[in-house]
Amino acid sequence: MRILLAIGLLCFPAIAFAQPLTIDKAWSTPAMKGMSIGVAYLTLTNHSNEARTLTTLTSPVSEQVEIHTHIHEDEVMKMRKLSSLAIAADTTVTFEPGGLHLMLIGLKQPLTLGDQFPLTLTFDDDSQVETSVTVEPRDKAQTPKEPEHHGHH
Repeated sequence: MRILLAIGLLCFPAIAFAQPLTIDKAWSTPAMKGMSIGVAYLTLTNHSNEARTLTTLTSPVSEQVEIHTHIHEDEVMKMRKLSSLAIAADTTVTFEPGGLHLMLIGLKQPLTLGDQFPLTLTFDDDSQVETSVTVEPRDKAQTPKEPEHHGHH
């Protein structure tokens, strides 16, 4: 009986601290001089067996944070604001240059190389995930995309 209890106690922390939604590689580029908008990118993984919807984003560095995507319309690439974003169960979604990205609108401070700032993501079940975004060189945005696996492990 003691052995089972010990095993249970050893396993409990892993279960208690498992996060259903995680963020990896959160980064931004320096804001262009005189501009009040910025951009951020990240990788968001839903480890749970239930879909979640990203509904709201906030950061103290800007008045608002919006989800944007690029679409082709009449042979022209255009940005479109999304009011929310569904994250399927056991799926990874990548926000990257040329695709999904986060617009930081109404910057309250310049974004300069090496800066870090907080970003909070809120989901349809009122859960929140916080991360720290690092401002990195613009040329990172020019690196070729790696093939996406769309959540397949």
